[in-house]
Amino acid sequence: MRDRSTGIIFDAYIGNPDVDTYPLETITVPTLIIHSRDDTLASFGPAEAAAARIPDARLLAHDSGGHLQLGRADETQDAVQAFLSLPTQPTASA
Repeated sequence: MRDRSTGIIFDAYIGNPDVDTYPLETITVPTLIIHSRDDTLASFGPAEAAAARIPDARLLAHDSGGHLQLGRADETQDAVQAFLSLPTQPTASA
């Protein structure tokens, strides 16, 4: 199986109820989710749900750009750079 195959298969089943059972609330690292509302390969709803469930997650939501974020490179790069520049807070277990 090629490296991207697992990701493509996951994207195809993102609406699967099993995905909703992942313990996203237990993620303790800074999280940035980047998704386009017009992505035809992976629905936008799960990205919103994940961002709501992961503590302090940030969601960069593009109105367009599709699955490959076409035309969004500058905006995405700026958001990623800003995200990586944020100070981190120690978790309760640290």
